[in-house]
Amino acid sequence: MSLKKKDKEGTMNLHQYLSVDPQIQHGKPCFRGTRIPVYVVLELLEGGLEPKKIVGKDYYPELKLEHIQAALHFASQYAKHLEYTPFNKPQRSSRR
Repeated sequence: MSLKKKDKEGTMNLHQYLSVDPQIQHGKPCFRGTRIPVYVVLELLEGGLEPKKIVGKDYYPELKLEHIQAALHFASQYAKHLEYTPFNKPQRSSRR
């Protein structure tokens, strides 16, 4: 899957594909010019749907493969810069 669309510096211009507006989807990141939240496409990818199917007639034909790349780039940047709190280890039950 070749979805590279980067500028001269090698970074993707997310503003070209994504927007955040408090009046649209309660301020969740969406694809520019649509009401499609980024998380919906990420969940489809997580579920194993191929990018070409997502931008096909059965899902979101108004999107292009570059939108999918922008969603992935957004998610990677979010994960890279997020501050993490350690997960609590599950405690073993002392019952026998």
